[in-house]
Amino acid sequence: MYLSSPLQQFNQLKKQLEPPPLLTACEQGNLAEVEKLLKPSLLGKKTDVNQTNEVGWTALHIAAKYNQLPVLEKLFACGGNIHAKAEYGRQPLHMACFNGNAEIAQWLIEKGVGINALAEHERTGLHDAAFNGHEKVMKVSNTYAKDKAQNTPLEDAVMQGFQEIVIMILDHRQQQNKHGLYDIKLLKNLIGLAQKYQRPKLADYLIHYTLTAKKHNLELKAPVIESDIEQAMQQKLQSEIEKLQQQIQQEKQQAIKAIPQQLENKWRAFSDKLEKQFDLLVNVSNSLQVTVVSEPISDTTSNRSNNTPILRLL
Repeated sequence: MYLSSPLQQFNQLKKQLEPPPLLTACEQGNLAEVEKLLKPSLLGKKTDVNQTNEVGWTALHIAAKYNQLPVLEKLFACGGNIHAKAEYGRQPLHMACFNGNAEIAQWLIEKGVGINALAEHERTGLHDAAFNGHEKVMKVSNTYAKDKAQNTPLEDAVMQGFQEIVIMILDHRQQQNKHGLYDIKLLKNLIGLAQKYQRPKLADYLIHYTLTAKKHNLELKAPVIESDIEQAMQQKLQSEIEKLQQQIQQEKQQAIKAIPQQLENKWRAFSDKLEKQFDLLVNVSNSLQVTVVSEPISDTTSNRSNNTPILRLL
């Protein structure tokens, strides 16, 4: 059995620990070397553009980390995977954001990388940018994305004490706010967070910011409240009118239904009155020798016939 010398073993170990030549060229920004490595050899072999190092980083991760945009474009053109995940689930976008490379981040987003792409603990690239104070990157990302701890990049910036980023995110959110009202509950939570992580200057700023926001909300709410009261009164009045109209309609329908019954009751009373008069006439006729006969008269209302007395001289 052949045993290698200590020097050979050292060289083999060194070779294993050394990053692949493509990754080294990307780190150095050596575009010519990258093109050479990716070009097929005479035997048709070429370097795998998506090869990784010991922690799963591809050439695109390296180029994104070291802000090598021309190299990144070449890797992508040769089939590089811009969505490749390395250790902790990090994609090239996370590397760019973590290191403050806004141009790289913007390029990756334009090529289709999700702005909310998640790494470990559900953190986006913007969380990394906010955590490290990279203001330029914040302008191309989603400030509302939440990680596993339910923190957005705004909370990360507060915890790290990056006041400029906090101001930028708050202003950006306020510009997107259709109602114009500040979220006072959020601001109070940010004050507590700044105090918890011992960021006194930021805490003082947020206290002043919150007082100004409260004053703004009160001024903005005054006409809104008055308008809301007027609108509520109009709605109540309209509701009462509709309710009254429904009541009138119901009573009208009930009255229409009751008319036939009322007519029948009146006809019966009239008929009873005629019968009494008929009996009276019979009694009178006996003394006057007048014959009283009754002939049927049709009742068109109740479809019934009644005998009405008629006087006839014999």
